[in-house]
Amino acid sequence: MRILFVLGLEVNPKIGGVERVTHVLSDYFMKEGIKVYFLYTRLKNISFPEYNEGVEAFFLPDLIISNSQENVLCLKKIVAENGIDIVINQSNTTESVADLIAQSVQNTKTKIVSVLHASPFTFKQFYGQYKQTQNGYLKTQKTSVKKSIKKVLRRVFALKEYTQSYKKYFKISVQSSDRFVVLSKGYIPVLCGILNIKPHNNIIAIPNPNSFVYKFPEDQLEKKIKQVIYVGRLDYYFKRIDRLLNAWSLIEADFPGWQLVIVGGSVNGSGTDKNDYQVKELERLKLISSNLSLKNVVFAGNTDPVPYYQESALIGLTSTKEGFPMVLIEAMQYGVVPVVFGSFASVYDLIDHQKNGMIAEPFNLAAYASLMSELMGDEDRRKKMAVEAIRTSANYTIEVIGSQWVKIFKEITEGN
Repeated sequence: MRILFVLGLEVNPKIGGVERVTHVLSDYFMKEGIKVYFLYTRLKNISFPEYNEGVEAFFLPDLIISNSQENVLCLKKIVAENGIDIVINQSNTTESVADLIAQSVQNTKTKIVSVLHASPFTFKQFYGQYKQTQNGYLKTQKTSVKKSIKKVLRRVFALKEYTQSYKKYFKISVQSSDRFVVLSKGYIPVLCGILNIKPHNNIIAIPNPNSFVYKFPEDQLEKKIKQVIYVGRLDYYFKRIDRLLNAWSLIEADFPGWQLVIVGGSVNGSGTDKNDYQVKELERLKLISSNLSLKNVVFAGNTDPVPYYQESALIGLTSTKEGFPMVLIEAMQYGVVPVVFGSFASVYDLIDHQKNGMIAEPFNLAAYASLMSELMGDEDRRKKMAVEAIRTSANYTIEVIGSQWVKIFKEITEGN
């Protein structure tokens, strides 16, 4: 069997969740005797060949218009010459990429699997970024009555424009794909509601696999220190780490022996690129911490999270939305108990409230802080939940999740 992953960014597990998942799945598929190829839609070459080892990479000639005729012909040739059985659209949530793939395999035996690595409602967060860009542009324009009206209209219709764009992507992808994969069963009715369709067998849920192969010894839980961590990129629209800082401010004085560590930061690692959104967000978070007079907060930067998983007791996540946060699986594997907002469907797949983690009402900071303080003040309860977290993480090993993917491959290629 031969599969082609279509991606925007390079398969480098250090870049982000989608890239890490692709890397883990690719390794598993190749071990299962499946030939894997990568097609990059936004790159001209690769910079990290060590993460593309054993995989032939292709690049589109037109990086501006994904579904240009030139790109369609290119992908058709790749599919034909390499005998591709399945094309996996790995979270390219634009209608042009979905249309490119649909056109390229039309009237062939090649199957399509499209994957949505985020919540179906993620476009609302992207709208925030879009609106900010629009506002920045409009500020550069000379003021007049006509321009002022134009500003208002742009803001009013921006969300509608973005909503329609995402609906179009979903429609093309669902209609053209042999399977459309979401990360949680809870996202299926949401997606169907957006498209005004009934759930059907082609829309399925497969969670992300854990990217770490490690079993944390339960007897090592005794060595955990009084530390809460956040692990991930520093992003305002999605992650909202400022909520975690504000919740921490409500309880820090009650737990002087505890500290909060923020693991994440600049993409380039140096923090010198002022155009890097994570640099700007780090500056903002440090200012918030200072204004709240927080004394036990550490900003660790962009570094290996494993040592923090090994030693920490709790992990905090205060995101507005998530797809299927791999960071929670990774942390739970190491016996780190999660405290999260119930703001996305997949959290209920991962966490059994008060058994292997805590789920707070979105976005009630007092309730969140209260749940966190419950665990910080009760070591025995914390350890029991840590054991359950470790056991839960076993449901997301690459062997468990990878076998679900292989089963789907066989179903669609054998016509079952």
